[in-house]
Amino acid sequence: AIPDDGKMDLLALGEDLLELYLLPKVSYEAMSALCCTCALLRKIGSRVARQPYVRSAILAQGVVAEQPPLGLGVLGVPELKHLLAGLSIDTAELESETGSEANLKAALSERLELVEAAQQSALNKSLREVAHARSILDQLAMPAQPELCLVFASEEMVPVAEVLAQLLPKSCVVFGAVSRHGVIGTSSEGITSEMDQPSSPLISVTLVHLAGTRLHPFFQPQIDPHVPAASAVGDPPIRDIVSRSDAHRASGAPGALTSLLLLADAADSVLRGSKLVDILQGGKGIPILGALVERDTTGTLLLRAPQKGLRTGLRRVGMIGLFLEGGHTCMPAITRGAALLSPDEWTVSETDSTSRAVCPGHEVSQHVVKRLEGLARENGDSTRSTTPLQVLHTLAAELPGGLPSPLYLSLRGDPVETRRRLCHPVHVFHATGALEVDSKVEVGELCGFASVTAKGSEDELTACAEAAKQSGRLAPSEPLLCLSFVCCGRRFYEEENRETLPLRLAFRDLKIGGFFAAGEIGPRPFGEAGGEREDESALMGFTSVHALLHFHGRGQVE
Repeated sequence: AIPDDGKMDLLALGEDLLELYLLPKVSYEAMSALCCTCALLRKIGSRVARQPYVRSAILAQGVVAEQPPLGLGVLGVPELKHLLAGLSIDTAELESETGSEANLKAALSERLELVEAAQQSALNKSLREVAHARSILDQLAMPAQPELCLVFASEEMVPVAEVLAQLLPKSCVVFGAVSRHGVIGTSSEGITSEMDQPSSPLISVTLVHLAGTRLHPFFQPQIDPHVPAASAVGDPPIRDIVSRSDAHRASGAPGALTSLLLLADAADSVLRGSKLVDILQGGKGIPILGALVERDTTGTLLLRAPQKGLRTGLRRVGMIGLFLEGGHTCMPAITRGAALLSPDEWTVSETDSTSRAVCPGHEVSQHVVKRLEGLARENGDSTRSTTPLQVLHTLAAELPGGLPSPLYLSLRGDPVETRRRLCHPVHVFHATGALEVDSKVEVGELCGFASVTAKGSEDELTACAEAAKQSGRLAPSEPLLCLSFVCCGRRFYEEENRETLPLRLAFRDLKIGGFFAAGEIGPRPFGEAGGEREDESALMGFTSVHALLHFHGRGQVE
């Protein structure tokens, strides 16, 4: 539209047109070169650096099978080194003998030309992996240099992730996991897929330009829980980050929010690793979200970072974490979707709790619900005493298909409360009808039995999305990125791609990356009660944990 005075700012018009049509297609390497050509592009480049960008891509089985191998002539040094590593050929001697990168590339290419016919199949496999990595980077082109790469892959696609890590800038943090149960990702066309196909080659990659948010990755190696843990590998130390967050929050100053993404390959890595939980409990207001993957000696955790001790290698065993500090907002959206199996509710009338030492420094507690009281169905005015086992027998006879899995004891303090606390049944004492559960139950609490349902989960996640919108914490714009960690046991949706649907409906431009996990970490689900603090994170099961991330960008009010 031409202004009323007939004058136009052609420089501003050119800037807007270039940003509209150039930026979605250009890579950060090309943008860096273009910025050297004229003042207009330098101005655009300066604006680009202050804005956050998120690009995502996925590769599934059909695309993987169709990808032809690349020719050797188009490859760079990192790709040539990957090919030789796939053939178990050490390149250290060549790297020490050659001076320049051009000489190294020539030497590596000459070494590959000597590959015997018997190794040609392995070479073609490595060439396809390089082709996959290049294809992903082409889809992820963005005008600003990425500072974070999130990778979630099946075992077959880990070599592609390793090539990606080599092709990205050394300053870019690569963070992710290997999942045996499937991955979640958004394609470059904006279509989100939840691919729970363990046997298929799958990889989900998200590149992020943070524009002001600081990253602090760390790695805690696998440890023996009975011996003192070594310090986590990372800089600065975890305790310093938590202390800085607490001090900033205590001062009442805005912004500089801190959140933590945490991935581990076993529960003991989370619970006892470097006393991490004890340190973080002091950091009130730090959202801790993450998941467990199944442990493998080759490493099912993926981390490469510019910090000392994290610059080489990608696969890790133990626990990895990523602190995000300042310039962002993290809103947890967590659901389990537990619903009562019957309208009948009972009052706990008798319990027992005991503790005993099993080894130095470790105790085991046993919590047993012995008797329940409730209104008799045949006479609503009288009460009857029963056992948890008798209630379960009645439910099993009434429900089509018997008792569902998972099964919870659902508790609330009084009839007015709408949020319930869930306990996991551990053991049934058939002689007495008592039920052992995983946490203490008080006499007088109201209880019933519950299980996870598709409708309950969808309703709960919809409420999470609405609460995130109403809170205003994601203003002035919607979240750009969602990290999703979904329990691999949640198989109750008849249709595909339902786990993240409420979030995708609420936030249309949301990019999603994640995987199907063997345990989830986060605050308790939206509709559940329990715990001393509402923001306190714990290890959970049969949950769907989502981290909604909004990056403010430089120069914006946090």
